[in-house]
Amino acid sequence: MLLQIDGSIHHWLEDRGPKTALLLAVDDATGTVPGALFHPQEDGYGYFRLLWRIIESRGIPLALYSDHHGVFWYTHQRREKRDEEPPADERKPTQFGRAMRDLGIEQVFAWSPQAKGRVERVAGTFQDRLVTELRLADVRSLEEANRLLEAYIPRYNEKFGVPAANEGSAYRSLPPEMDLADVLCFKHRRKVARDNTVKYQWRTLQLLPGADRRSYAGKTIEVWERLDGELSVLYEDQEIATQEAPPRASVLRGSKSDGQYKDRTRFMEQVEACLPTAPKPAKKRVVEARRPTPRMEAYWEAIQEAKSRGLSLRTIARELGISRSTVAKYVRATKPPAYGGGLLEEDKEPRLTESLVSSP
Repeated sequence: MLLQIDGSIHHWLEDRGPKTALLLAVDDATGTVPGALFHPQEDGYGYFRLLWRIIESRGIPLALYSDHHGVFWYTHQRREKRDEEPPADERKPTQFGRAMRDLGIEQVFAWSPQAKGRVERVAGTFQDRLVTELRLADVRSLEEANRLLEAYIPRYNEKFGVPAANEGSAYRSLPPEMDLADVLCFKHRRKVARDNTVKYQWRTLQLLPGADRRSYAGKTIEVWERLDGELSVLYEDQEIATQEAPPRASVLRGSKSDGQYKDRTRFMEQVEACLPTAPKPAKKRVVEARRPTPRMEAYWEAIQEAKSRGLSLRTIARELGISRSTVAKYVRATKPPAYGGGLLEEDKEPRLTESLVSSP
């Protein structure tokens, strides 16, 4: 008995809500949908919730057929060829894969979307029919969408499902000694600090002494995060009593010193405000006079002499081998220009523009 499982990220609520993911499972034999769930994103938390619903309503499937999403497949695992899958005992399991091993569910991976075409086609059908149903019901939140989905799936299975070749259910019942909350959860290993605390994400847990052991410093423990957010700490399969650790002394000292520093800074600002301010001396700007280079002086004398002979700018530029713009600059100057200094207003000859010359 095989279930194909996948997630479809789509604008299910169109412009009435955010873009969400539909996590769904499809029976490979009958084409029915044993479970589906709207979730903000495609992650392990959502797939745990989906599998929980399937197990509670139908039972434990024999195998799951999925793609190589990071929830199912350890993404940092290397393989020499893409079409070669390492043995199951050599794969490093993800949190979802570890839960599948505990439940006895075999994981089968698809190497292309076409390989899991049944769940892909169902997702495409839902993107057409289910979006219309959500629009007609004016659904605007994930809670409303999941309520409509629970009513929609039985109608879909009745219309599109096909009978199985063999009668009876292939799902396995959950063993009575197994608690789903202890299986479908996130388990992480941590090393206990010297002060008998352990950090998990943004929280610090204080391990309380027990009857057999007063301190767990230096030991490796497991932190279980259940789907409801509850944290449990286990050492050698035994749960340890914990409580939220108080803030560290360094944090307390740091907060106190920060307050003292702010008070001292505020006091110094008030003192400086009362002190007379001395006028700042004006900065003197020394401008060094520039002199023209010998070449500039030679150019200026040659151009002035050619100008007195009535030669045009083009002719002067051709004789001296310089550009006409340079010739025009030297023609307008009353004395040799300084290097980089440009022309001063008093050094320029008064000139009339063409519009003034042509005007009556």
